[in-house]
Amino acid sequence: MKPSPSWPLEADQPAASAANLFCDDLLGPAIEPARPPRPADSSAAHLFDGVVFRGISPNALLPVRDDEAVWEAVALPRSATCRCALRPGALVVERALGENRLASTHVLGEDIQVEELYGADGRIRESVLVLARRERASDLPAVVMPSLEAAEDDRSFLRWSPGARAYHFPARDAAAPGGHAFMATTGGEAAPTPAEWPKREEAMVRQLLAGNMPDKLLQWVTIGLTYKDKSRTVKATLQVLPDYLAVGHDADFVHVPLDPVSAQLVADRFDCLLPTARICDAIYSQAKHQLRALNRDYYNTDANRKIAKRGRAQTSTAAYIEHSDAVREQMKKAGITPGEFVAGHKKDVVIARSLHGNSERIAFQGFYDKDGFPFEPCYENAEQKPKPSCAKDLPTLAHSRRFADYAQGVRLVHPWMTVDDKKMAVADVLADPTLSFLISAEGPIVPPRIPKTVKPKLGPLELVEVGDSPVGEVESPIEHAATDSSVAVEPATALGTARTTSPIATVSPQRQINEMLDRELILIAQARIVADWFMRRLTATFEELAADPALTARLDVSKDGPLLDRIRPFPNRKLPDRRGQLFTTDEALRQALAPPRDAARLWPILDVLHHYGVVLLVPNTRDPFGRPTVMASLTRLTAELTRMRFDAESVRLEQRAVAFKRAVASQGTLHHVVGAEPIPRAWSAAKVGETLEIARSIVTLLGRVRDGHQQWRAGTYPRHWWNDFSVDIFIAAALEKSGFWARAAVRGFFAALDTACAGSASPGPYAWKAIYNDEGLAREMNGLYGEGRVLFGVDGHGPGPRMHIHLDLRPLVVPFDATTGFWRHGARVVLSPPPPAP
Repeated sequence: MKPSPSWPLEADQPAASAANLFCDDLLGPAIEPARPPRPADSSAAHLFDGVVFRGISPNALLPVRDDEAVWEAVALPRSATCRCALRPGALVVERALGENRLASTHVLGEDIQVEELYGADGRIRESVLVLARRERASDLPAVVMPSLEAAEDDRSFLRWSPGARAYHFPARDAAAPGGHAFMATTGGEAAPTPAEWPKREEAMVRQLLAGNMPDKLLQWVTIGLTYKDKSRTVKATLQVLPDYLAVGHDADFVHVPLDPVSAQLVADRFDCLLPTARICDAIYSQAKHQLRALNRDYYNTDANRKIAKRGRAQTSTAAYIEHSDAVREQMKKAGITPGEFVAGHKKDVVIARSLHGNSERIAFQGFYDKDGFPFEPCYENAEQKPKPSCAKDLPTLAHSRRFADYAQGVRLVHPWMTVDDKKMAVADVLADPTLSFLISAEGPIVPPRIPKTVKPKLGPLELVEVGDSPVGEVESPIEHAATDSSVAVEPATALGTARTTSPIATVSPQRQINEMLDRELILIAQARIVADWFMRRLTATFEELAADPALTARLDVSKDGPLLDRIRPFPNRKLPDRRGQLFTTDEALRQALAPPRDAARLWPILDVLHHYGVVLLVPNTRDPFGRPTVMASLTRLTAELTRMRFDAESVRLEQRAVAFKRAVASQGTLHHVVGAEPIPRAWSAAKVGETLEIARSIVTLLGRVRDGHQQWRAGTYPRHWWNDFSVDIFIAAALEKSGFWARAAVRGFFAALDTACAGSASPGPYAWKAIYNDEGLAREMNGLYGEGRVLFGVDGHGPGPRMHIHLDLRPLVVPFDATTGFWRHGARVVLSPPPPAP
């Protein structure tokens, strides 16, 4: 492209006229009747360039009378503006950077949806500026216009009331009810019934999401964290709210307990996280005021109660109000004003690694006694008394998933933190095998959220019931998840056994990531078919799409040769010898390749097209199933442009997937799907001058094994069974007459291995499986650790000079780093972004 001429261009210049005509054809007229007014004496490009590059106030470029609202920039290019700040009716200015006067304006919620404003990195696209009208008020602070460089920093977001509440949270409506008036509408002294429970949760959540919260409780405070590993000390800072979420205003509010599903929904809607138990303990230790838990004896019968009112349930609304008022009175007597940094008075709803293996429970930490011991977890023992050695920073899984009582609270965590002065996403820290210990005593928590919850879209809040129990998940036919910074492989199925706490390793991490890739490749192939269908229509409804039998038949891609070549990029599409355990099984592929059997199977295909901008999904309140109206490009030109983008980006993904699969299958290399680390020389079976690398998490596990048994060495080689997740063990022990190692030594090794795998330290627990040909010992181990744990009768595993114990090892949750070449963006698999410039 030629360099852009000096701004501004006169409207009568031929180049400008041609660009504006092309702009109208490409993106629609800049301004239409009954929309925000067209910029006076300037184009959309003039407006964009003036605000973004010159720091000019939008009011100097847009016609505004003295009695009208003022215009303010709510999102600058490349900022990570919270979606909660972008409201329907805002003016979206899109700029073709460097292309003369090529730009256009849209109305948010009508012409363009909020999801389209963000790039794959979760930031506002560099070609987008968002303006909004604000009511004139003499006390409105001046708007600070940061530079583009400053906009790279999340802390540079524009704020309209910096003294009132942090940017994550919407302004409170002056007409919203006070805390006590609102809570009185949600129940009385009885425990809510299963039908009443979700209604009360929904009512409280709606008030929070609408901004009906006290300003003083919505300011970030900073805490410090330190973690020491074997080689270094890591220091970090993290921001949290000063108190628990409450409904109402500064002079009249009530702390609102939420169950974990509702708590996660609120955290998602505000682009925040829930804390871990370790974060909660750090909050308590660093709080300006450490409050004592005001316990209530609801566990007693009415006749034996000394504090709690008779007939009142601990999960009742009346109990919520009474306890919140008691805490406020406690603070008042201590001279503490609302908004000061306080802790100890509630038990936090927390995220926990252990929840991902027991998702029907709720995780707690907190509710501190006068001696600084949290009731959760330090009173959760037979004596119901704290022990000096209590690990205060571990969670407890105390109750069922849909539980909330007077004592619990929700405190939000800012999504960004600093680690050794480097800014990092909290989610990335929690995915790191080492850094996660800064903020999680359990090690990595991936994903960092309450399991089995769905991230909400920005539409109306919907709490629905699934099965027999009420749940508060927002259900949508398409998942509108925020960008995840890494591909995370969840715990595989069929890993567990009832006979031991350490699951049997039956599914490799490589298979799981290839299953994820295969699903994406199949959806892309089907999405191309649907895109061709749209190209002939330019716009259509979901019903038209679902009702076309010819289209459904074409979506059977089971005989799509190029697709099958991408899924199995090997001669004759046959997996290389000994590599089958690393790839999707034939049966799973057959099911995935089948055409959609019902309308619901079309939504993932539409989600692919929506991700690449080929279709829009416009909210349709008339559809009883909540399905949006599907719209493709409204002009032939935009259809061709978006299709070109889809084809180019999806082809690059397919090429990377093929390269990844071939590397995993190669028998000439030891391929890594996560960060690798050499086996330490002290216990490596490598030859002199040779370095053997395996997955970093496996080195960590073997280090833990050595705490219980040290008479062995570890090795590996190319084409090993699970590549970097397999290792061979050579026991340093005498041989028995059978030719196998002394059984006592081998028993000790397996005992140390199972203990290490069952531990909760990072990144455990692990699944493990072994091969060793001492049949008698193998049967003995299977009796101890689960049938199928130790296989035998496999050549090379004894007796003889090549004898070794083969191990397949894996953490239950494997966070894949940039080694894979892929990231997750919502429900989509995308290519990893290039590394930052040095």
